[in-house]
Amino acid sequence: MVPIKTVGQILDAIQTVKAGAPAFCTNFFPVQRKLQGWIDHGELLGELRDGVAWFLRQERGFGHLYFCAANLAVLQQELAALPCLKTERVVVDVVGREAALGGFVALLESGGFRCYARLCRMARASQPGEQRPFAADPRVVFAERADCPAIFELLNG
Repeated sequence: MVPIKTVGQILDAIQTVKAGAPAFCTNFFPVQRKLQGWIDHGELLGELRDGVAWFLRQERGFGHLYFCAANLAVLQQELAALPCLKTERVVVDVVGREAALGGFVALLESGGFRCYARLCRMARASQPGEQRPFAADPRVVFAERADCPAIFELLNG
């Protein structure tokens, strides 16, 4: 994989894969501001292979693998040939309804991945007129440099 230099490279690679894709699948939902930060810090690598755009973001000793594929068959084929999986510690996040992810998860497991953790996101719509209690001290302040270790521990915990 090669370092990504512009957001345009990413968008072009995604469009190349999407063009005429019979069953496009992805785990990559980019936000331009975030992408630009990754690029600015030299964290993002990419590669366009036959029917798949791969992106790898380096972070604290491991890589986050993202992909955009024309279909599951080409994803499975190209996953088996991806060099970084043989040399690096890599994680892949899968987003979707559990019932729809069965074949997708099996495909990733056949490529050497194993289920590490699951997240179940829940939401509750508030009722009209419902009041949420406020904290005793509702002030919001910006974090300072001295707060970095505590924030890092919170994120890792």
